[in-house]
Amino acid sequence: MPNNDQVFLYMKEEIEREAASQEAKLLKEAQEIRDQAKKRLEAEVHQEVNTRFEKEAAALELEYSLKNATDSDKQRQELVELRDGYVEKIFGATKAQLLDFTAGDKYEEYLLGKIKEAGAKYKFDGAEILVAQKDLKLESKIVAAYGLEATVKASEKIAIGGFILVNPKTNIVVDNSLDFALEDQKEYFAKNSGLIIK
Repeated sequence: MPNNDQVFLYMKEEIEREAASQEAKLLKEAQEIRDQAKKRLEAEVHQEVNTRFEKEAAALELEYSLKNATDSDKQRQELVELRDGYVEKIFGATKAQLLDFTAGDKYEEYLLGKIKEAGAKYKFDGAEILVAQKDLKLESKIVAAYGLEATVKASEKIAIGGFILVNPKTNIVVDNSLDFALEDQKEYFAKNSGLIIK
């Protein structure tokens, strides 16, 4: 017949095993929720940009067809300005949405998740993590999320959010700022939108 100590140890092991199982399940569910929220946000931003682009492109085509100017240089200049205005309007609205996101309650989780991924992928010990001035308040959480020795500094290059990871030993720079992503999309849009004026 087992004594009380053996019963207690058996119960303790069962409780610890169940707690570990529940913890793993909760962590997996939390990651799935984060991934779904990120995909949903990306899809919404992409859909908004596409919708705005289609409306603005239709307006641009209509305006172009109504122009009867004979001076091709003047006409071309007007179209370039009109196109640039539409691009600025579209990306201005996208930037406003990104600023709203960074001011929201899901941004901190997004930022720390991206920093944790970067720490696991790049493993730059003694790295510099550059963030927007407004994100300096998260310094201790950023270092904890990175998981290695790091210094957090504000960068004037980041106005919207995200971060830039710098390895001062090798000068490798990984730009995960939302500012860079937006500019990158703007360049891609300019090259592939079909609004090239010759």
